[in-house]
Amino acid sequence: MKTMKKISNIKLQPWFIERKSLIDEERLFIFHHAGGGATYYMPMLKYLSERVSVYIVQLPGREYRIKEDTYDDLNLLLNDLTEELISYLDRPFVFWGHSMGAMISYELTFRLKDSYGIAPKHLFLSSICAPHLSKKNYYYNLSDRELLSKVFDLGGTDTHASKDNKLMALILPTLRKDLQLCDNYQYKSNEALNVPVTILGGDKDGAVSISDLLEWDKYFKSSFSVCLFKGNHFYFRDNFSLVADIIMKEIEKSWEE
Repeated sequence: MKTMKKISNIKLQPWFIERKSLIDEERLFIFHHAGGGATYYMPMLKYLSERVSVYIVQLPGREYRIKEDTYDDLNLLLNDLTEELISYLDRPFVFWGHSMGAMISYELTFRLKDSYGIAPKHLFLSSICAPHLSKKNYYYNLSDRELLSKVFDLGGTDTHASKDNKLMALILPTLRKDLQLCDNYQYKSNEALNVPVTILGGDKDGAVSISDLLEWDKYFKSSFSVCLFKGNHFYFRDNFSLVADIIMKEIEKSWEE
């Protein structure tokens, strides 16, 4: 197992938790899941090379942006994200997104390609069905108890946190808006992306099956691979070092050329 490093050079930016590298050869952007936030993914920083600058995107409505309104319109979110990110995309960059974050990073790739003629060097999509298999679950309409039960089933929240009424009062409205954003997502028939992609998932994910992951092959005309881990929808919580290894192997390919 890779030895963990002390996390340093961390800064809170309006739209990111940033770990800026002094070398700054590559930039990795991480997009969080529905109801989640950037701090959820900070353990991965310990396993990523310090040659890479890391930006964990923080959407409004959570953590240090809790007082801001959550997005309910994907196009508006993509417009604002593009405006915020574009000045950071002057180096080779990679996107890694989990669940809702995978949907956002996938669509953002199209937006950048069409508007600026640039694209990620590699795209990592985690725990998400191929667009034509997307299910309308309408979880955002469930009662608090039912919604929390669904989240527990996926492994995203522990029962200890659910007993904190103040915490739940903060989390649930944002979670509902995020889930509504996902359910309102409509895939537009785009040409297959010519971007190398790695699809990741858990072998015991109750929401996204292995066949759901494999169906992504239809949406790409470049290198395509699938990495399966032991675990549920949030498999990466027990596999941060392995996920970081997969990311770094792809990034490091260009360093060896």
